[in-house]
Amino acid sequence: MENVIYKMDQHLDLLNKSLELTEKMLADANTENINGIEADAQNRERLLNIIATLQTEIENELKACQPEKTLNMKVQNWVSRTQICVEQIFQVDQKLLDTLHAIKDKTHQEIGVVHKQKQGVKGYNLNNVKR
Repeated sequence: MENVIYKMDQHLDLLNKSLELTEKMLADANTENINGIEADAQNRERLLNIIATLQTEIENELKACQPEKTLNMKVQNWVSRTQICVEQIFQVDQKLLDTLHAIKDKTHQEIGVVHKQKQGVKGYNLNNVKR
């Protein structure tokens, strides 16, 4: 049973690290650090895969045994803390998506301006000037 409790604590720690990475991605998005967002997103994806594996192990171990009353309380605490952390990650993810959409729109507008300027200069061929 101590192994399950250890895994639950480890699971919550990893969830908190995932939340920290998500918040770092939001900070990078606010400064338009796209490379930082990409690196953190890859790290977060790996971390979430580890979390999913660990959660499956915990669930399987809990199904295999009949937990006593004290363990049941710890499991309920783990479930509620997990839900709270997941909700926090979801909220930060929503802010991150909104910020990334704003960056995308800004980039789209900049591309439009450059394209329009290029079209305006297109008719001028300064290499073939008649004197």
